[in-house]
Amino acid sequence: MKKYILSLMIVLSTLSSFCQIEIIDKQDITIGRNYTTNKDIKAEAYIFAETIKEAEFNTENGDILLKLDNGSIGKTGLKHTCHIGMFNINDSEFRWVSNHKFSNPSVKMSNDIVICYNNNKSYRLDIKTGEKIWSSKIRVEYFDNENNIAIGYVDTKRHVIAAVDLSTGKTLWRRKMNNDFRLNDYIKIDNETLLVPVSGLHYINIKDGSGWDFDAMTQNTDYSIFGKKRGNAVTSADLKVITNLSSDVLIDNNRIYYAYSDKLSCFDMNGTVLWTAELPSDMTSNSSLLIKDEKLLMINKGLAYKASGEAVQYGSPFIAAFDITTGNQIYFIPSENKSDMIYGFANTEDNLILFCADGMRSVNIANGKVTEEKRYLPNDLGNRCYFIGNNLIVKTYKDTKFLELSEDVFKYLTGDNMKIEQDKKVKIQYGLVNPETFKSNKYKMYQRGISMVLTDKNGTEIAVIDITGTACIYDNILCNVNGNKISFFDLNTL
Repeated sequence: MKKYILSLMIVLSTLSSFCQIEIIDKQDITIGRNYTTNKDIKAEAYIFAETIKEAEFNTENGDILLKLDNGSIGKTGLKHTCHIGMFNINDSEFRWVSNHKFSNPSVKMSNDIVICYNNNKSYRLDIKTGEKIWSSKIRVEYFDNENNIAIGYVDTKRHVIAAVDLSTGKTLWRRKMNNDFRLNDYIKIDNETLLVPVSGLHYINIKDGSGWDFDAMTQNTDYSIFGKKRGNAVTSADLKVITNLSSDVLIDNNRIYYAYSDKLSCFDMNGTVLWTAELPSDMTSNSSLLIKDEKLLMINKGLAYKASGEAVQYGSPFIAAFDITTGNQIYFIPSENKSDMIYGFANTEDNLILFCADGMRSVNIANGKVTEEKRYLPNDLGNRCYFIGNNLIVKTYKDTKFLELSEDVFKYLTGDNMKIEQDKKVKIQYGLVNPETFKSNKYKMYQRGISMVLTDKNGTEIAVIDITGTACIYDNILCNVNGNKISFFDLNTL
């Protein structure tokens, strides 16, 4: 590890003289606590003269795309002069630092594709040299590396999306598509087709842009109504707009199921609405769908999202079931506590286990009735559920509590037919640890506030490490980018 860090320091110092990236210091910093040795965990950190504003990780090959900003105050206000560089953990060196000056770009990376968006233009940069390959007016949001195509908005005011050839930068097609927010979810149906659930459903042929649209209202900008639903005052400055008033998209047997605002609809793959069921507009919120025993189950969570991605109480939780062929309602069971938001669920053979704000309950799929319930302790105000051993971990913003489960409740969580599902946004709402980024064969990891907790296979805590910026694990090396620092720690040394 020391040899690794030494070679990194030499390369970084060399690059700073040629590429205007200045390393002003090297420090050993405390990043956590090792409970086995009862000692602090130290990592070597390199301090840059510029602030690292963005970092994109490729955990397949160890590349880190960095955006560094040396913003300064001028006569006309804050002036940004940014550099973009590619560091590779595996080679222990920067691949390159771009000589091009950008005012305030955003960066994206997908496999060997690097895109920089600056001043209303996207630039593809050579992953080996950082040189510009092409430019386009399309703001790239989605990569399809298999078809060598990227998709994004070219005119947000007129709701126009377009596709760009990743090799040449040539615009392949344009298409109008209603969108009040940036594209953030894509469902790849097959090699040529995308389904985009944003302000409705949009079926897109990736190669020529053809396809059908189903526009739907999936947001709320009526602050007075929202405040009434939450039971407290809400200002436009606080919320601006509430999003994700829809379900996830469920595709089964060439049928598409989708809930939006106050309706639940079934479509065929050509976009024809086969049936629609009405939903209570004052209760419907973000929801999840699944099919069980020829029933379409709807889990209405009683929450929605701010534009920032933070979950907030909205509507009222309920469980409903519909005939998958006709859409006829089989049952509708509202929650007794309207503020008891549903954060996730487990699907067993006969029951749904709901993880709510105030407790956990088992619901019979056949009739929707609660068969078992376990409330959290009065002081356990957590809303993030994980499981280690026979304990339910209730997470709060500042603390984590362990609640031992009785055998009759725990059996639902350990059965062979169990499938744990949880909303991705809820998982990372209060912290910066992305479960998809942190993978280790040696440890189990979960998030506690802004920290990452490592346990052995038995659930015993080994260490806690603070993650105060953007981070990833590559080949068991923890790389943490924060402010003007980049640090490395070998997890094998724990």
